[in-house]
Parts: sequence; structure tokens; C-alpha cells
Amino acid sequence: MVHDWERTAAEMARMSRALLELAQPGAVENAIVDWAVRSVPGCEAAGLVTATRGARVSCLAASGPLPRGCDDLQHELREGPCHDALWEGTTFIAVDLIADTRWPAWSPAAVRLGVRSVMGFPLSTEGGVLGALNFYATRPHAFDQLAQRIAAICAAHAAVGFRWAQTAHNLRQAIASREEIGQAVGILVERMRITPEQAFQELNRVSSHTNLKVRDLARTIVLTGQLPTVPGEAGEPAPA
Repeated sequence: MVHDWERTAAEMARMSRALLELAQPGAVENAIVDWAVRSVPGCEAAGLVTATRGARVSCLAASGPLPRGCDDLQHELREGPCHDALWEGTTFIAVDLIADTRWPAWSPAAVRLGVRSVMGFPLSTEGGVLGALNFYATRPHAFDQLAQRIAAICAAHAAVGFRWAQTAHNLRQAIASREEIGQAVGILVERMRITPEQAFQELNRVSSHTNLKVRDLARTIVLTGQLPTVPGEAGEPAPA
């Protein structure tokens, strides 16, 4: 049977548009795993993971309890196809976990959960590997060459959507931080009778002495109307 690649291309285009329209952390990740299950032949469940501090794997989204359990195991055991795809930037495919010895702790545990076939694809852009997408099946040899090709295309489109969601989120945070810093400067100008330049310098000075980021310090000023006191100043005892 000849695969209808025009239909697949149309589905991928629809997915990309949908991800770009969402552009919200959480919503994008959930859409990716749901779309992965619908699009890849043989796929029964999917999960998306990324790296956290301490070089650990964290599950961002899962289509159900099975992939979440398997991805959490990779986090705990620090091994598995998605773990390796994330850190090595290479695709890992296991046709039957019972016979696969690459992950001696994870594979038997995943089999006990009901998984037999799995594919781990890195989500890569020019900026590096953002995460990894896992495709799961409960039967062995579930992913043929067609499924592998479609999964690769799926992962490529998912990487773009995932990167866009991160960029949009960071931009929103940056704009919010600038607004709060501007509000804090205005409060200090009014309360301390100083210029905006002097107010911004005071923000930086207090930030450096209190180990607070400028944006967090600004948020405190906006919420309380007060500039936190530096230890050792204004009658406060200096730390021992």
C-alpha cells in the first residue's frame, strides 16, 4: 500500500499552524503529544520531556498515565531512549524492549508497565536540543519504517512549535519585567525625590546587596511601595 504523503504533509502543516497559534507553554506540549498519537502509525501513547537543573529529565506532557510513568522512570533511573535522545541529540528506537539490553534498568520496568516498542526523537533546532519526544506501543515491532519517517517529521515540526512557545513566553516575561521595573522606578522617584537615573541606580545597588534580581526587587516595590532595606543600613544590624 502506497502511503499518501500529500495528506501527511497537509496534516503536518495544520499541526504547525496550530502550535504557532497556541504559543503557550503547557498548551503546546499537550498538543504535541496528542498530535503524535494521532499521526504516527502504531503509536498508542506519547510523552514530551526536557532537561532540568541537575541534568535530570522532566516530563512536560503525556497523553496518559503510561507514557508519564515511563518518562518518570527515565527521570529516576537516568536512562532510557528519551533520556538518551535528549542528551545525545540522536534518535533511539527499540523494536522490542524484552530483547533490548541498552537500558538494563529502564527496559524491564517499562515492560512491566506494558510497553514493548518505543521511539525517542530529539527536538532539535539551530539553538540546540530543546527536549525529546517519545512514542510508545504495547506490542513489539509496532513501528515500521513508515512510522519512523512520520515520527521524524512530527518531531521536526514539534521542535519549531516548542521553540516558538518558549520564545513567546520569554518575550512576555521580559515585557512584564520591564513594565514592573518602570513602575518601581516611578515609585522611587516620587518617594525619594530623585531622578529616574538615580532610581534605577538605587535598584541595582540594593539588588547587588540583597541577592535579589532587579525584576524581583521591582515587583516587591510595586506590591509594597517600599524599597527593601540593605542589611547594615538604616539602623539594621549587619549580618555576622
